Amino acid sequence: MSYWIDDNMCLELKNEVSINNYKEPAYKQSEDWYKYIFIDGMYVTCPSKEMMSNLLKKATYDRWIYNLNPESVNKPDCQLFGLSRYSFVALVNDGWFTKNIISTHFQNIYFELTLLCLLQRTYIINFQNEVSRIAKLLEENQSNLRQIKQDISKMYLLYIKYTNRIYFREVTPQEQGIELYDLLQQQMHIKEDLELLGKEIQELNTYVETYEQSYLNKLATFFLPFGLFAGLLGINTINSKSELNGWGWTKSALEILSVVLFVLAILTTIYLIIIYFKTKLKR
Repeated sequence: MSYWIDDNMCLELKNEVSINNYKEPAYKQSEDWYKYIFIDGMYVTCPSKEMMSNLLKKATYDRWIYNLNPESVNKPDCQLFGLSRYSFVALVNDGWFTKNIISTHFQNIYFELTLLCLLQRTYIINFQNEVSRIAKLLEENQSNLRQIKQDISKMYLLYIKYTNRIYFREVTPQEQGIELYDLLQQQMHIKEDLELLGKEIQELNTYVETYEQSYLNKLATFFLPFGLFAGLLGINTINSKSELNGWGWTKSALEILSVVLFVLAILTTIYLIIIYFKTKLKR
């Protein structure tokens, strides 16, 4: 954060220049203003005039530029704020109000706003690292689904606490403070990253549930031949002299059928085991 008091620079940035046949304040194309906001050294790190102009437009808060009439342009009165992902700067004229009132707001309210946004951004980065860690665990070891599911539940609970206790939509009743807070969040992409983070956590949880359900389906398929075999053995309860659709079931026929079904069940089980391990080795 930087607070700069300079009448000459205020006059220079307020001076109207012709941009695309339209008169605008000079700060919209000022290399000095760009270097001040984006912490550049001896030269501007954005040679493109068009891109520099767009970046300055997004990063500048110019409510108090005082250029509504020709007389005000010749006076140094101005309050220009510049905000980026890593800076919060101000350029003001040399006056009692800017030295005693605005500077106090800058050192207190605006400092707290900046600190809060940095904290929000830090939490989001930490959450993203945790999502990456869990995703890597799923890729390397899918057998410990219970622990991974607990980690996702804990992370989702912390995410809910974060959105209720740290991610504030509005933090001050001061109009200028509200607008600067919104601009700072836009520059840090906090809202967009937070929404994307929520979607990633939800997708991670959905994937684990889907994989767990798939695992249970495979397990049920694995034991299906045994269940089928056990069920068909119940045919032995049929009376050997009874008839089904005109064909007489004898005790020897039932025994032969039981052996055939048993062999089929064993072969099917072996086949499923081979397919399972082949799929696992490919992963």
